[in-house]
Amino acid sequence: MFPFEHSIFSTSTMLQSFSVLVSMVGAYLFCNIIIKILNFSLKEFVKSNKVSDYLETLLFPLLWGLILWTFVAVSIEFQLDLWITRTAAVLITSWAITRFISLFDFQKNHIKLAHLLVYTIASLEIFGLLHHVFGIMDSIGFTIGELNITLLSVLKGGITFAFFLWGTIILSRRIETELKGSVKIEPSLQTLFTKLIRVSLIAFSVLIALSSVGL
Repeated sequence: MFPFEHSIFSTSTMLQSFSVLVSMVGAYLFCNIIIKILNFSLKEFVKSNKVSDYLETLLFPLLWGLILWTFVAVSIEFQLDLWITRTAAVLITSWAITRFISLFDFQKNHIKLAHLLVYTIASLEIFGLLHHVFGIMDSIGFTIGELNITLLSVLKGGITFAFFLWGTIILSRRIETELKGSVKIEPSLQTLFTKLIRVSLIAFSVLIALSSVGL
């Protein structure tokens, strides 16, 4: 059934709306408690590494989404149609992902493109179209020997490669900073180690992406 065919004044709709509100309040309170505990027990570490900023950015939507998805999982188990709760869970999850992306030093155009992709996928999922879109993409492709390459597999491989490449850049920069701060390693060796690690990580990213395509 199309989700918005439900009456907005039905008992189910009102209860779901209430559950979304309660989960938001619960996530907010739990988030504040965790942040205060960490600020108190790990004060110096939290301040020096900006952990508090990251927690304030990500923890609330993550906790809220987790509570909502728990409600959705329970509803599936008991064969209940909690479409408002599920829609809220998808939107909150998308919000958490976009917040996570925004934490990193990417170009604004790249961030906007990533946000657009995330919310497009969320919209398709809300309207029940994501499975059909994936099915169409999986039917478009070609075969080389015993290998079947589809548009969906290429997309998955591209996203996987982009994710691991991003992680490679972040990790290699971190390692390069640590090596430059070491007085025991000569500058020439620091440069050599940095390049070797970067090439190894990129090769690993390529292998993971190819394996996700089926190569």
